[in-house]
Amino acid sequence: MTSYDAAKRALIDSLHLPDFAATHAVASCAAAAAASVASNPFDVVKTRLQNMAPRVTDGKMPYVGVADCFATTVRTEGPLALYKGLTATWARQAPLNAVRFVALEQLRKIFG
Repeated sequence: MTSYDAAKRALIDSLHLPDFAATHAVASCAAAAAASVASNPFDVVKTRLQNMAPRVTDGKMPYVGVADCFATTVRTEGPLALYKGLTATWARQAPLNAVRFVALEQLRKIFG
């Protein structure tokens, strides 16, 4: 919500766009980008923990827990590995946010 309101305010105040549905849709896509960047590392770690299987060579699990999964991923693959699938995450969140925030603005107009 905060990133949406900040993006909307920036579009209206800085770019002098009118306060209408297209502006709300663009602001919601920006909010989806912020949410994707913030949540994607946790989603990558969650998925890796859910899909892990014992190693073939020694039978041990590849990760001990959440912190170990973060550290091992960054150490072995680099920090950008935490952003694998970022485009797909944004593509999923952007339409949802557009519907959500455009509807929110319409409700704000109706109910004040």
